[in-house]
Amino acid sequence: MGGGGKVTPHGAATGIRAAHRRRPGLAVAALLVGLVLAALTLDAGYVAGTGAYWQTQLGDPAKGEIGWFYYARDAWRFPLLAIGNTHYPEGASVVLFDSLPLFAVPAKLAWRLFWPIDSQPPIYTGLWVALCLVLQAVFASRLLRALRIEAPLPHLAGVIVFAWMPIVFLRFGQAALMAQFLILFALEGYVRAKEGLSRGQWIAQCLLPAFGLLVTPYLTAMAGAIVAATVLDGWRERRYGLRGVVLRFAAIVLSLLAVMLIGGYFTATASQFGDYGLYSMNLLSPWVPFPQTLSGRWLGTTMPVITGSNQWEGGAWLGAGMALLVLFALPALRDLGANLRRHAVLVAVLVGVLAFAISHRVGVGAREVLTIPLPDVLIAAFSQLRGSGRFAWVALYATLAACMVAVCTRWSARAT
Repeated sequence: MGGGGKVTPHGAATGIRAAHRRRPGLAVAALLVGLVLAALTLDAGYVAGTGAYWQTQLGDPAKGEIGWFYYARDAWRFPLLAIGNTHYPEGASVVLFDSLPLFAVPAKLAWRLFWPIDSQPPIYTGLWVALCLVLQAVFASRLLRALRIEAPLPHLAGVIVFAWMPIVFLRFGQAALMAQFLILFALEGYVRAKEGLSRGQWIAQCLLPAFGLLVTPYLTAMAGAIVAATVLDGWRERRYGLRGVVLRFAAIVLSLLAVMLIGGYFTATASQFGDYGLYSMNLLSPWVPFPQTLSGRWLGTTMPVITGSNQWEGGAWLGAGMALLVLFALPALRDLGANLRRHAVLVAVLVGVLAFAISHRVGVGAREVLTIPLPDVLIAAFSQLRGSGRFAWVALYATLAACMVAVCTRWSARAT
């Protein structure tokens, strides 16, 4: 993924920071794109948590708000995310309700300080969704600048493609899963690490998986896989030794343990499941438009799922913009061998997470073409992240970034 629209080699982290100072307009433009996207997508009542949408909730959105209401009205407890006034006597957790711990704790504090005790706790999910749409554009711009795609037109086009990814909007009823900007931030860290991260940048990357836990464990695992690739890639390229690897992984693990202990994640994740593969990605999914998209309505598509499964969870439609980029990037395949060698660690991680997304139940449309026997212990372990199809997002975002680099590099070379 090295290189970009303006392909100019840089060798140090100071050069990276200088490049950022010279391009403030790109960051501002990306922020405006995110704000416009949020304004076009959401109405004021939705963002404020007072609109009609919030009065008729069902399914996952209702579960999240119910959990938040119980948590807000409960006493403060330890672990911090525990809820004691429901599901008596065991209690429950903000984590199990998917009530967005990152916002639940400060919102509870604010409600208790500034709202009447007999009032309804304010709904913060709409504000979170708006923030996710804005940050998707902001972090897309950061990734593109790291990739040296800095010419205004391709940069803006890239931000728009990242910001309008169908896999973001598919999660509209699962607000925590809209924080896919965390994947973009992890990819930015990988790209920048090729030239050298400052201590502060390394701290941010190592804390990213723990931060993701305050949103959803799925994004912890996705971003964590990329951060792990970043650490191992630095060791492979001899930017630091084994001690550096151990220190970085220690920081990741200790920060995760701290959040899990304080938040009560060990108790919240004690349930056992055995349905790994039920929510996997169908091999046709990246190529079939979602039924609710414009192209999906034109073509009359349906979600490709194995009969009897819930593979819609692994919905991974590329989107028309990314599909075109993939086609335009095909000439770059002549450099595939060199790029695979340069990014061998990241590619290995992407293959691993994609295999996890597809699962042992390999589906093509309605047919299950292959079933790979797995030990029960693996099924139980993998089922803790039972929506495995979502892990295709990591590969999709990395592929999109690589295609943008390939296309911009090709056209920049032709222009000169």
